[in-house]
Amino acid sequence: MTKRLFSIGMPSHRDLPSSATAIQSALGFCRKEGLQFVLSDNSQDPAKEKEYAALQRDGFQYIKSPPCGLIENWQQTFEAADGEFILMMGDDDTLFGFAPQQDDLCKVQDDVVAIKPSLFAYAETKGVLKTDITPILSSTAQQRITENLKNSSGTNLGFFSFWRKSVIKSVMDLWMIHHPTKGAYGDWAVMHGLISSGKAVMHPSLCYFYNLQNWFGPPEKISTEVDRHYVNAGLSPGSGAYQLLFIGIDSFIFIGRKDSPVPDKEREQAATACLSFYLQGYLKNIPQTSSHPNAQDIAALSRKLIGNTTVEQIFNVISDILDAIRPGLGRQYRDYYAFAIGKPWGTF
Repeated sequence: MTKRLFSIGMPSHRDLPSSATAIQSALGFCRKEGLQFVLSDNSQDPAKEKEYAALQRDGFQYIKSPPCGLIENWQQTFEAADGEFILMMGDDDTLFGFAPQQDDLCKVQDDVVAIKPSLFAYAETKGVLKTDITPILSSTAQQRITENLKNSSGTNLGFFSFWRKSVIKSVMDLWMIHHPTKGAYGDWAVMHGLISSGKAVMHPSLCYFYNLQNWFGPPEKISTEVDRHYVNAGLSPGSGAYQLLFIGIDSFIFIGRKDSPVPDKEREQAATACLSFYLQGYLKNIPQTSSHPNAQDIAALSRKLIGNTTVEQIFNVISDILDAIRPGLGRQYRDYYAFAIGKPWGTF
């Protein structure tokens, strides 16, 4: 690997004791391999600043960030990273390389948008629970999305790859700057948008360990965690019950975005297939007992999706459902759709 071909960025809000393992793993790997490492620290922890501010050299950049949210800190980290491929790392995860880097990774083909480490999801009390060690090499956007879903085993590990900067910026700007809610719940839709853009090859000697502790436990705990992300995005409690609906809508937009490198017809087919997949799951079990204050109206509107055969018809119903979830959300999504895809609501 050569400098500036690969960068690692870490937006960090944890204090020094809670983030030191993650930071040291990335710092050690980047120094050994000559990669850039950007740490943007908004923890306001003096001990952490003292530990890392003085170490800025050999491609390591420490940014003392003012108090801000995750999105702002993520963007600040990303913009400071100047590699052609960027891995955005969590500050409770760990990175470990156990062999010399492969020279052929410096010669990736234009249709490759990601380089995947060997990915491991673990819980502190259980050890490794899930793995993802498979490349995504299908020739079409729709096939790559399906392939990734099969490999993921229900965990979105593939996101923690080195992504081509132009591709990840295209999707993340839509999510973090223009999206109507900017909700952290959008990670699956983001992943569909990313992998629809091109192939992912493996870097098997690099191991990424993702801390799954917050997403490990009984179904009630997971449901509470899911709903928390929707509430934090400004939606009513109980909105997490509509998770499949939101993933379907957002996936369609991220896959269909106008600056995707995928040809128009191919991305329309992939976006439509992904929307259909999630709507089928949603309509099999329309939430009837959600704690959302408008649950009954949302359920009644959702049943109107049954029997619609065109994307335009489906999106017209979806607009009403979004307004029932939060007044005005349908109009916000219509404007967002037009900006992202460059066409009127429900058309391609």
